[in-house]
Amino acid sequence: MATTEGERVTVPEAQNTAPGTIEAWRMRVARWGGPVGSVLARLWRIPAVRAAVGLWAATRAVMLVLTWFGVLFTTTRSNLPDGHPSLTAHDFISHWWIWDSGWYVIISQSGYTAPAEGSYFPLYPLLIHLITGISRSFDPLTVALMISNIGTLLAFIAIALLANHDAGDDTEARYTLRALAAYPLALYLFAAYSEGIFLACAAWAMLGARRGWWPVAAGAGMLAGLARPFALALVLPLLWEFGRQHGWWTFARRLWAHRRQWRAELDATFLPRAWWRTGLLAIPVVAAPLMGMGIYAVYCARIFHDPLVFIHANGHGKAAVWDGITLAFHQLLTVAPWSYPQARMLVDLLPLALACVLTLVTVRRIPFAYSLYLMGVCAICLGTPYVDAIFPDVYVSAGRYLVVAFPLFMLIGRWTRNRPWLETLVINGGWAVQGMLLIFLFNGGWLV
Repeated sequence: MATTEGERVTVPEAQNTAPGTIEAWRMRVARWGGPVGSVLARLWRIPAVRAAVGLWAATRAVMLVLTWFGVLFTTTRSNLPDGHPSLTAHDFISHWWIWDSGWYVIISQSGYTAPAEGSYFPLYPLLIHLITGISRSFDPLTVALMISNIGTLLAFIAIALLANHDAGDDTEARYTLRALAAYPLALYLFAAYSEGIFLACAAWAMLGARRGWWPVAAGAGMLAGLARPFALALVLPLLWEFGRQHGWWTFARRLWAHRRQWRAELDATFLPRAWWRTGLLAIPVVAAPLMGMGIYAVYCARIFHDPLVFIHANGHGKAAVWDGITLAFHQLLTVAPWSYPQARMLVDLLPLALACVLTLVTVRRIPFAYSLYLMGVCAICLGTPYVDAIFPDVYVSAGRYLVVAFPLFMLIGRWTRNRPWLETLVINGGWAVQGMLLIFLFNGGWLV
């Protein structure tokens, strides 16, 4: 092709912009969305983000299929007026109005009206209220499910970034997320519960701490304190990571090694101004989860005249930790073998026992911040036993609570990487149990 002098001919680089390549999609999104599209395209180039979004979409599709079959298998001729009518989307969504889901939706629409509602922390119902307030046509349960799953997506992204960062490998994230999604009680990351929101806050707080993004760690930690009481488990990990990255623990070991000359060692290591500046920076980071919980405690004191209503509402604090452990063993040993009560207890006791054992035996094998977080989660589960006869076991809901123990799934995912038999057991077995539990829930089963 002939060109005049000064004319410039540009030839697109077919190798980089071929249809279907990442670069082609990045250019297309950037052209459509402008600055927002450019940011999204840059995020999409991160392997952990792609793995998280892909696995999140795949697992949400699986949950939709399980919901479809679960609803149809629980809808029989005996409870339908016309034999086999076609079900609407509302019929499927309404089956997710299960146990605590109703409380969250009611609080989002009417606010806190009774002390019993105080055990449900405000972040999740507040988000539901803000979205449904845009238009009266929005169904609160549908909005609650959407918010829960968006929180799960953000949690997947943070956990994927953490897994790849710790392993130094761009493929580690997929094994971690597969183990998390296959956990039998991970169905609550789809349900209208606050687990997805809290898991996102906790994972981003840990990611911010591990990467030294202290504003991210503080902000996510405060939101975690507004989401669930398990935010207490973040305090020590945040303190440990801050101290580790600022040399506190190295200095403490050196000070102990030279404890007879500790005054000279202290004077030679810290300048007063630098010490105070670092200490002041640590306060908002470490105290962020407590600040979030403190805000809610002040609100409870004003509304219910009890700042700890979220502890007292369900009867927590009436039994000592050891009493709860001994009572759990007594119930498990005295219940009829191969019975429904025994199976229902094991749904909570097996995950809790496994989490406690793995936390202890992996203290030196995983970052210590993760060990501290797992210790906190297990301690909260063990420290809040139910002693009332209305519950089927002492540690009711412990299996659900442990879905936020993401370091365990990072560890299990790493173990399944080179062990096909373990991968089959964890992934296939986990999803099979999750499907059965979902049908059990849709039939009105007690699984809170």
